[in-house]
Amino acid sequence: MQIIGSQTSPFVRMVRTTCEELNQPYELLETGFFVNMSKEANALVNANNPLMKVPVLHDGDKSIIDSRIIINYLINKSGDNANTDFSTTINDEQQNLITVILGIADAAVLRFIFGKTTDLDPDKGYLKRSFTRIETGLAYLNEQSDNKQGDLGKTFGVPELMLLCLLQWFKKRDICDWGIYDNLVTIHDRYKDRDSVIKTAIPEEA
Repeated sequence: MQIIGSQTSPFVRMVRTTCEELNQPYELLETGFFVNMSKEANALVNANNPLMKVPVLHDGDKSIIDSRIIINYLINKSGDNANTDFSTTINDEQQNLITVILGIADAAVLRFIFGKTTDLDPDKGYLKRSFTRIETGLAYLNEQSDNKQGDLGKTFGVPELMLLCLLQWFKKRDICDWGIYDNLVTIHDRYKDRDSVIKTAIPEEA
């Protein structure tokens, strides 16, 4: 299998970390960050995804272009190869958690890219709303942790994997201070030393 994408993308990292948990070997076709992407890398992305986004998964003659769908595909493909302590079950509650995590990620990446490529004020208009979405989303996830009313964090599955990738990207890119959400800090600290998380860490120099 081949994954087209950047080591710095939280969405690409979610897919790569899933591969590690499922013991699915893959080759990363590194594109670099959007702002600094070479013409060759840009052409590779555009040729494989009509939405011009990463990640893209190639598996034989299959091409899959959305991180959520890629992860579902990988879980269905893995059979009994997954790490025994990685939960591959995704029920309706977990689907809601995944939707919130990916929504937060979309809002944060939008703000980050606009901050790198435009002179727009991040505290006005839709960009301001995007930050509100991040804050309300993190607060919701904090309430859904195993210390309160939900199951987030009780096991290490897809929502927890996505959450760690997102929180660590937030810290790397100085998006927001998630240290105020005690339950999310607990979940992060509980799982941050998993092999899959360490192997896919964002490079120090990125």
